[in-house]
Amino acid sequence: MLKKILVLAIIAVIAPCLVGGCDGGVEDYGGLLAENQRLLIENQNLSAALMPATADAKLTGAFVATVRHIIPDYIFDNVTPQIAILTQYQSGPFMLFMDETIIAKLEVGQIYYFEIEDTPVGEMLESEMGYYNLGCDVNPPFNIKSVRAPEEDEIGVSSPNVTYQKNN
Repeated sequence: MLKKILVLAIIAVIAPCLVGGCDGGVEDYGGLLAENQRLLIENQNLSAALMPATADAKLTGAFVATVRHIIPDYIFDNVTPQIAILTQYQSGPFMLFMDETIIAKLEVGQIYYFEIEDTPVGEMLESEMGYYNLGCDVNPPFNIKSVRAPEEDEIGVSSPNVTYQKNN
């Protein structure tokens, strides 16, 4: 009997606490849902503000370089010249695959102005747009549109550059 009284006393003390915790009501739940929705929108706005800006980009421009060597592509053809080894002013050499009609115009030891075809590169961070380093890629991702002798003001430090720009 003492056990029953003890169990009933414990239930009498704990039950109001348990039931009282559920007495928040529908209005508290509705308030919590509204607060949750407000915080989700605020989080999305902050995330959008912190996301770096991107844009559809392209490689464009021209460069001036000295032709150091003209060699064939030994993988497909051991004879036809298809690769030019070039150096820009005060830079290391880089190689560029070119069309046979363009390569035929080149002479080793001469300086040329190379204009590239605009080449889309897709989405890119706006902070990374600007100068494109020709020495970074084994095979730069663009084609040469035309070749000519450079003007005097295009040689040296003031030579034009290939750049990443927004695609209009």
